[in-house]
Amino acid sequence: MMQSTPPPQNNDNDNDFVINELDEEGLISVAIVDRDTIQRQEQVIGAITIFENERTWVGGGFSKGGLLPNDRGRFCTQDGSRSFKTLDDASEALCLPGYAFVSQNDDDDSDWNYARDFTAGAIASAQPNKGPLHFVRFRRHQRAFYMEPKTLFLLSAEGEAAAAAQENSTTSLSEEQALHKQQLLNSLGKCIHVDSEAVRVVSRRLRNVLAYLMFLYNPSNITDAVALTAKRQVLECIRDYYHKEIRTNHQQEEAPATRIEMFLRYLQKVADDERQKAKYILSRVEFFSTCIKKEHAENNPDFTNRIQAVEDVYWPARRDRHTIAAWMVRLLDEPEYEFHCSQTAEECQTSSRCPFAIVNCPNPSCPLVLSQKHLAQHDAACPYKMIVCACGASLARQQKQHHDQKECPLRTSTCPFASLGCSTQCQAQHLPLHIEQEVSQHLLLSLHRIEEMQDVMRDMNGRLVKLQEEKDALEQLVQQQQQSWSKDTKTRDQTVKTLTGKVKTIENTNRKEFKRIRDKSRERARKTEYIS
Repeated sequence: MMQSTPPPQNNDNDNDFVINELDEEGLISVAIVDRDTIQRQEQVIGAITIFENERTWVGGGFSKGGLLPNDRGRFCTQDGSRSFKTLDDASEALCLPGYAFVSQNDDDDSDWNYARDFTAGAIASAQPNKGPLHFVRFRRHQRAFYMEPKTLFLLSAEGEAAAAAQENSTTSLSEEQALHKQQLLNSLGKCIHVDSEAVRVVSRRLRNVLAYLMFLYNPSNITDAVALTAKRQVLECIRDYYHKEIRTNHQQEEAPATRIEMFLRYLQKVADDERQKAKYILSRVEFFSTCIKKEHAENNPDFTNRIQAVEDVYWPARRDRHTIAAWMVRLLDEPEYEFHCSQTAEECQTSSRCPFAIVNCPNPSCPLVLSQKHLAQHDAACPYKMIVCACGASLARQQKQHHDQKECPLRTSTCPFASLGCSTQCQAQHLPLHIEQEVSQHLLLSLHRIEEMQDVMRDMNGRLVKLQEEKDALEQLVQQQQQSWSKDTKTRDQTVKTLTGKVKTIENTNRKEFKRIRDKSRERARKTEYIS
């Protein structure tokens, strides 16, 4: 596991950008990097893992050309959702703005692993030795990376030319690039300490925007390809904001807190503008209600899952998202220095403690990490701070309410015989003495309550006897009614039977009469025909 380490000293000003809070998560999939094997001295925060894949066919060996159309690509991310033709293509696509590789070569290549196919289950159970049913193989290429603001904020030559043209600059392109680079070095090359609350607010908004874009791009699944696309878009939006608003000094008349709030609104607008595109126009998932209003975010499990994925894998806060947020706070805060230190790193080390220095809360078990300037305010409300109750007990502040209600001997307690009529209230520590001294009074109250209960029982017994009598009467009435209904039913059945017999007799009589009339009619018809 990567531990928090102090930033290494480096005399190269171009690489003097470090963070002092590390996490074990990676950009796409992070491997543990042995710092002793890395020759360069930048602050390593993780490694990108790229999978190289091959397939074999009967009569031939393993090759990338044998991969099926539905297989992973020749090179791909961990889950296979994003494929590349070459290792260089993969490295270029996975190294996002704000990051840089420690070296141009792979830092660690694993051995080939063999599996039956490229499904997740088969890859998880892959073996280092080829078996008779192993038709594919893969290996991992790992490249260590570190945070590099130049790749985020500095434009290419074409970008600088466009920016200079937009600003109507009279300086040459090389002079413009050198000036911009020097300004960036001056801004970010000072003490690394930044106001923890400002960083936390900006970092949280970056997280929400990334999770929201991931949700828009693929509402059903969380994949490396979706995360890469969304994360690159967020970082490029940060770059655009820097060049359009910060570098051009459009917001210098505003207070630093206002400039930070404007940046937060810009990030929100990026998410909302993305939703307005034609392919997302039917979406009813608004960024503000989904990502900012807590009551809505907690009721959206899909968004919550993406928040967790961002925190755990795709953009961990303590590893690199806080670093980018800190860069933006420092750039937005100049030249007032309300949210970050104005001294150089050397001056900060030799002078008194920096008010923005990141410290751990001194209270036991408190996980919060914050700036030194906020420590006193946090300490006054920290739930883990040990406090002393008036009774002399030492406990954490978050346990105070439970202690006051259940454990403190000085709390006001009601006599356990209150339900019987005792109205005494005293401190919990005096309650045993009260019970001991008022035994006769409590027994008398108990006797009165017993007598009351006996009266109630007698009354209830009388009511039960009366109800039983009413029940018996009703049962007898029901029985008589059932007998009456039975007789009536028999009479009706007999009447129906008699009427049915009469109907049948009438039907038989009518049938015979109809036959007689029909025969006479036929006979009369024959005679008439004969006479004619």
